Amino acid sequence: MRLSGSNAAFPSETLSPQLDSPTPLASISASWEGISSDFLYEPPDPHGAAGPNGIIQVVNVRLAYWDKQGRAIWGPVPLDGFFASVGNKFFSFDPRALYDRQSGRFYIVLIEEDDATQQSFLNVAVSKTSHPVTRTASDWFFYRINNTRTVGNTKYWGDYPGLGFDSQAIYISVNMYAFTGNNGDAQIAVLDKSAFLNGTTNYSFTYTSGGPAGGFTLQPCTVTGGNSPSNVAYFAETPVAGNFSTSVRIWALRNPLGSRTLTSTSVTIPNNGGSPPFSGAPQPGTSITIDTLDGRTQGNAFWYNGAVWFCTTAGGSSGKSIVHYYKVNLNNYPSGTPSLGEAGFIDGGSGEWTYQPSIGANSRGDVGIVFCQSSASRFPTIFAATRQASASAFETPVLIKASPGYYFGGRWGDYASVTADPVDESFWVTHEWAKTTQGGAWSTWWAQLGAPPVKSDGILEVAITPANGSTLLEGTTEKVFVQVTDAVAVTNATVIATISGGGSLVFSNNGVAPDATANDATYTANLAVPLNTNDLTLSFLITAPGKTNSTNVVTYSVVPVPVNDYFTNATKVSPGGALYLSNNRFATMETDEPQHAGVSTVAASLWWNWSPAATALSFSCPGPAATSSAGPPPARATCARSTPAPASRSVAGRTMPFAPISFSQTSPWALISAARAL
Repeated sequence: MRLSGSNAAFPSETLSPQLDSPTPLASISASWEGISSDFLYEPPDPHGAAGPNGIIQVVNVRLAYWDKQGRAIWGPVPLDGFFASVGNKFFSFDPRALYDRQSGRFYIVLIEEDDATQQSFLNVAVSKTSHPVTRTASDWFFYRINNTRTVGNTKYWGDYPGLGFDSQAIYISVNMYAFTGNNGDAQIAVLDKSAFLNGTTNYSFTYTSGGPAGGFTLQPCTVTGGNSPSNVAYFAETPVAGNFSTSVRIWALRNPLGSRTLTSTSVTIPNNGGSPPFSGAPQPGTSITIDTLDGRTQGNAFWYNGAVWFCTTAGGSSGKSIVHYYKVNLNNYPSGTPSLGEAGFIDGGSGEWTYQPSIGANSRGDVGIVFCQSSASRFPTIFAATRQASASAFETPVLIKASPGYYFGGRWGDYASVTADPVDESFWVTHEWAKTTQGGAWSTWWAQLGAPPVKSDGILEVAITPANGSTLLEGTTEKVFVQVTDAVAVTNATVIATISGGGSLVFSNNGVAPDATANDATYTANLAVPLNTNDLTLSFLITAPGKTNSTNVVTYSVVPVPVNDYFTNATKVSPGGALYLSNNRFATMETDEPQHAGVSTVAASLWWNWSPAATALSFSCPGPAATSSAGPPPARATCARSTPAPASRSVAGRTMPFAPISFSQTSPWALISAARAL
C-alpha cells in the first residue's frame, strides 16, 4: 500500500509516494452487513449516514434504519413506497442520505424520472427528529420537487445527485440529460432549511452552462466543524473535460437563499494520470472486471475551517485506477483566490487497483476515507483509513470487508459514504462487496472506525444525550447525560445547565443515582419535563481546571401524553403478511386493554389489524404463546407469562420470553395487541 500526501505547493508534476504509514491502524469497533442485493438493480449505490441513535442506509432502491449493532429498527423498504404519499410513481434511483447534527435531522434524496411523460423529480425526505423510529409521516416530512428543465423544445432530467448542507440550506446537484439523449448542464437545487425542517417548501434552481465541459458532477461541500463560510455554498468538481488530469474546479454559490450568483475557478494539481482505464479493475478467477467509474468527483465532499476536501478515481496513465483526494484552501473565494492545500493518493501497490472513494470529516477536523481495491490476486475488498486533523497523510488503511469471490456483474458502486458519529466523533463507512459469484449478488458493509487519537489541547469535547432536537414527554423525568472529554475522559468537570423558563440542573459524576459510574467521562442529571410547553432549551456551561470553558445549547420538543384514540391508528397489515417493527414509547393504556404479562401496572400495547389470506396465522411477540378467536368485536391477544417459552431477551430490565401466537381466523379481520412494555 502506498500513500502520499502533499501540502501546499508541490515541486513537480507528480507526487512522490511515501512508504506505508508508520502510524497504527484505525480501530474497528463495529462491523456488520448492510442491505444486500434483491437481484433487481445494479449498481447498488450504497450510501448513508450515522445519527446519534442509528444509521440510515440507502441503496438502489431501498432504505433501512439500523441501530449501531446492525439490527434493523425498520426496513429495508422500497424507496418508491417510502415516497408514495407525495406521488412517487415513476422509475426511481440514485438515493443519498446525510445527517445534520446542527438540526438533528436526516436528509434523503432520490431521483424519479419518466421517459414517456418527460418528467424528472427530486424526492426529498427530512426526518422530524434525530431518531426516526418509523418510516411514516409520523417521523418524516416528504417532498416531491419537479426539477425538469426545459430549454426551447428540449426537456432535461437529472442524474447522479450530490447532497450537502450548511446552516441555511440543503443542496442537491445533478447532471442533466435531454430525454432525447443529449448532454445538458449541471443543476443545483437550493432548499431552504427553515422551510423543509418544518413541513413546507421554499426552493430554487441554479445552472452551469456549456454542457459537461462547463460543469459536471458538482459535489456539494457539507459544512463541518464549529464555524462556517459567510453566506457562500461551495461545490467541488474533478472535471472530465479540458485539463482534467492537472486541475480541479471550485464553485461558489453566493447568497444561496437570495439573489444567487454562481462562479467557478480552476486550481492546478499534480498530474493524476487522468480518468482510470476503461478496461476496469481485475479480479481473480474471471475475465469480468470491476467498473471503477470515470474521473468525476466521487463520494461525499465537505468544508472545514476554510478549506474543501473531495476525492475521485484517476490514474489512467499508470495503467490502473488510483484513489486521489484533494484539499483546497478557499482563501475566502470568490473574494480571494483558492490554492491547493494538499493533494494525495492511495496506491495499493503493484497490480493493485484502488477505486470509488468517499471522504468525510468529524467536528474536530479528523478525516476518514473509504474505497475499494482489487487485483488479479485480490477479490474486491473494502478498505478505510483515518487521519488526525493536524496530520499530513492518512494512516495505513485497514481492511473492512473482503469479498469471498469475484463479482459477477456489469456495474460497481457508484457511491460510498463516510460520516462522523455525532456522539463520539468516530467514523462510519459503507461500501460494496461481492457476497457470492452469483450474478448480481452484491451486498453492502458498514464499519465504525475509532476517531484518531489526539493529545489533550485544553478544548473540551462535549456530547449531550438526548441529542438536540429529540422529543420528550411532558410531566416525565428524563435522564440527561453529558460526555466530557479532551482526547481522554475529563473526570473533574463542573457541568451546569440553565433551563428555559427557570431553574437549573447540576450534573454529577459520583456514581450516585442518577449517575451510573463514578469518575468516568459521563455526567448525569434528572430533568423534570414541564407541562404545557412545546419546547425546552438547556444552556450548558462546562468548566474544568486547566481547560477552556465550553457552552452548549440543546432544544427539545415536548409533547403531551397521547390521548386515547380507541385503536383508530392501528396499522393495517397486508393479507400476505409483513414484518413490522414498532415501539410503544409515550403510549398509554387503551380502555379495556388487557394487562401486560398479567401485571396491572404495565400498559401500552402495539396494535395491528389485517384481512388474512389464510385461516392459520402466526404472530410473534415478546411473551409466551396465547390464543384467541377473532371476530367482531375485535379480539385482543396479549403475551402472558402463563406458559414457558424457548427463548427470551431483556426489555427494559424485564426478561420477556419469545413465542409465536397462533390464531384461528374465522372472520375477515382481527385486531391484535403485542403487549410489550418498554
